[in-house]
Amino acid sequence: MKKLILSILTIILFLGCTDEKGAKSFLKKEGYSDIKTTGYNFFECSQSDVKSTGFIAKKNGKLIEGTVCTGMLPKSYTIKLK
Repeated sequence: MKKLILSILTIILFLGCTDEKGAKSFLKKEGYSDIKTTGYNFFECSQSDVKSTGFIAKKNGKLIEGTVCTGMLPKSYTIKLK
């Protein structure tokens, strides 16, 4: 029972570490389209980033997979491509 509770708390914690709305908005401004977020991406962002949102999108007709990392400062976004 303790393992189940710990697992549920861990999932809730990582769901709170994404910024789907902000990531989609930033990707649109950068010229991406058909954006689908894939949730939290482990080990993709630096330690100074507070949120990590995986995505699959199109840019210039190519399918691109990556992560939008959100820093502590407002509107501080970085795109990491796979």
